Amino acid sequence: NRLLVALCRAQGIPARVAGGLVLSKKKREEAITKKTTHSWTEIYINGQWVPFCPTNGYFAEIPAHYLELYKGDRAFIIRTKNIDFDYRWKVSERRSSEEEVLYTNATNYFNILRLWATLEQASISLNLLVIILTIPIGATVVAFARNVIGLVPFGTFMPALIAVAFRDTGLAWGVILFTITILSCGLFWPLLEKAGILHVPRMAIILTLEVMIIVGIALVAINFGYKRAAAISLFPLAVLTLTTERFVISIIEEGWSPTLQRFAVSLLVATAAYLVMRWTFLENLIIAYPELLLSVIGVNLLLGSWTGLRLTEFIRFRSLYLRGPNEMSGQET
Repeated sequence: NRLLVALCRAQGIPARVAGGLVLSKKKREEAITKKTTHSWTEIYINGQWVPFCPTNGYFAEIPAHYLELYKGDRAFIIRTKNIDFDYRWKVSERRSSEEEVLYTNATNYFNILRLWATLEQASISLNLLVIILTIPIGATVVAFARNVIGLVPFGTFMPALIAVAFRDTGLAWGVILFTITILSCGLFWPLLEKAGILHVPRMAIILTLEVMIIVGIALVAINFGYKRAAAISLFPLAVLTLTTERFVISIIEEGWSPTLQRFAVSLLVATAAYLVMRWTFLENLIIAYPELLLSVIGVNLLLGSWTGLRLTEFIRFRSLYLRGPNEMSGQET
C-alpha cells in the first residue's frame, strides 16, 4: 500500500493510506473479536477517493466486510515502551431506535408512536419492546399452522412462547436444550408416578431436574467453547416447565408415539415462528409502526373464517382426490 501511494504521488496523483478491520461472517447474535487491522490505498480520481487493495486484489472497490476506521499512514494505537499492553476489537450488532420516527409529531396526542418514545425515556429495553411486539406475530404463525396447514402442536400458543425462548439460546441450541431436557424429564416421570407423589410436588421435582440438566449442558458446552448454550434465562425455564407438563400429560393420555409426533410438530412450528419473529425487516417495521399490529388482527380474522380443507387433510385423503369421478360413482352403484 505504501508503495502504491508513493508511485501515485510521484506521478502527481493524490493518494493516501486508509485502514480498518476485515470482518468475518458470523451469526448476528455473535460478537466479532479481532486484533489485527488491515490497510488499503485510496486514490483521488475524478473528484472522489477510490479504494484499492493490492494485498487482497481489489481494484477500485473494497468488499462490504471492510470496516474503515482511520485514514493516514500512522499508528492507530500508540503505547509507552516496556509495558504489558494488549488489545482486542469487539464488534457486535446493536439496534438503535430511530429518533425521527419515535419523536415524530410529539405534540400530537393521537400519535401512537409517542407511547414508545415515553417508554424509551423510561429506559425500558428496546429488546423487551421487540419481544412484546413480535409475540402476536408468532401467535399468528401458530394460528396459520393450525388452521391452514393442519399441524397440532402442544398447547394453544406454546410454540410462540418456545420461539421467544429461542431468542436467548439461539435456534440450534434452543432445539437441543428443549429436546434433551423434555425427553429426559419425560423418561423420569414414570418413576415419580410409581412413587405416588402428588402433582404439584411432582412438577417441582421436574423443575429441579430441568435446572440441573440445563446447568449440566451449559457447563459441558462452555468447556467445549459453545458459550451460546449458557444464555438461558428465567422465561425459557418457565416455558420448559409448561412444555414438560403438556408432554407428560400427552404421554399418559395418548402414549409415546403420538406424543413424540406432537413434540416434533411443536418444534417445527416454533422454528417457523422464531424465523418470522427474528426477521430484521419485520422487527424494525413493527418498532417504527406499532400500529401495524392492527393488521395482525385482520390476518387472524381471515384465519378464523377459514372453512377450507387443511393441507394435511389433502395429504390424508389424497387417495380420494386421485380417483376419478367415474370410478367413485361406479363404486357407489
